[in-house]
Amino acid sequence: MEKRKIFFYIMLMVLLALPAAFCRAQQVMPVAPDNNSTPRFSADVKTPEPTIVRFNDIARYIAGMKISAGSGLYSLTKNAIWINYASVTGGTWKHFSATKIKKITGWAQAEIPDLSRDCRTLFYPFSGPDFLYAHSFFPYADTYILVGLEPVGCAPEPEKLQGAKLGPFFKMLDLSISDALTLSFFRTNDMAEEINHKLITGTTPVLMLFLARTGNHIADMRFIDLTDNGTIVYRDAGPGSKGYKHVPRGVAFAFQGRGDTHMRNLIYISADISDKGLERRGNVRAFLQHLQPGSITYVKSASYLMHKNYFSNIRSLILEKSAAVVQDDSAIPYRFFDKDAWDIRLYGTYSAPIELFKVHLEKDLKEAYAQDSKKLGFRLGYANQSNMLVARKKTQAQQ
Repeated sequence: MEKRKIFFYIMLMVLLALPAAFCRAQQVMPVAPDNNSTPRFSADVKTPEPTIVRFNDIARYIAGMKISAGSGLYSLTKNAIWINYASVTGGTWKHFSATKIKKITGWAQAEIPDLSRDCRTLFYPFSGPDFLYAHSFFPYADTYILVGLEPVGCAPEPEKLQGAKLGPFFKMLDLSISDALTLSFFRTNDMAEEINHKLITGTTPVLMLFLARTGNHIADMRFIDLTDNGTIVYRDAGPGSKGYKHVPRGVAFAFQGRGDTHMRNLIYISADISDKGLERRGNVRAFLQHLQPGSITYVKSASYLMHKNYFSNIRSLILEKSAAVVQDDSAIPYRFFDKDAWDIRLYGTYSAPIELFKVHLEKDLKEAYAQDSKKLGFRLGYANQSNMLVARKKTQAQQ
């Protein structure tokens, strides 16, 4: 356990030492503003420490990807059910990467190259386990902070899935991610049912799968809690909440992408971030307040929640903390972007929300699109004709 504490300490110190630049002037992890900026670790972790490399092997196994012959899970890839699953899902991902992901990365490189390349901390509220699209738009961020209602759950244990459980597990996993691949978003009601299944107990398996399928190597995984002042406290990443009185508030992954020379982070927090939710969970509110100015916020398919008065606090926090916001119309209403403080570019087509959300029609946004917008080139969000708003906070000299 001491080795892992040292590992996370070194990782955090390296990231905190990064030079300041646009979107770099923030701590890599939101921590309490005290004299000791390193996360404080839980002192009561007594469960055996799993081999770190196992997390990456599990991710590749459930993603249907090849595993090293030296892995303890290698023999499980000889199972006919896994072989069939790997073949089918491999074809699905190959097509998805060559079509949707290629279009997104091409757009990001052409239209927001500095944001896509230089962002150090990406904040993605109302995300669920959608690391996939966060990584597609911002593949080089050092830290991804995702927040959703969905529970954390635990990592699958492939050995315990062998036999009658294996086929149903892969079927449920496919259902869990199918909307993300075909529609570009998770349907909240479906997701709630699929990731609360007895075989898939939360967002963790989906996050692991997305990390593997986006070409990343998981170096470590830890469950996390938040102290009252928003400091991250790490737990052991053993099965579920065994040995604890409550389920973890989140999960944190340390990972490396192809060609990376330093460790990066994915943090998922399970929380209600409505005004009442943040009032009840002061530790979550404190954690988000520690986001430093210069972060980039990405939001899509957010059920128009920030159009409502009772999501005013998270809306205000995003506008305060973000150097840039990349979103569709389901996120922050256009009228809340002060045109003297923000430079705004519009992409795609906006006419009206889908029938389910028609009350959230924005006439001022429609007028803005009629005056000027650029082609988007891919579907994203609820409507067949998608839209994207890119808002950059102006410097004092620009205002």
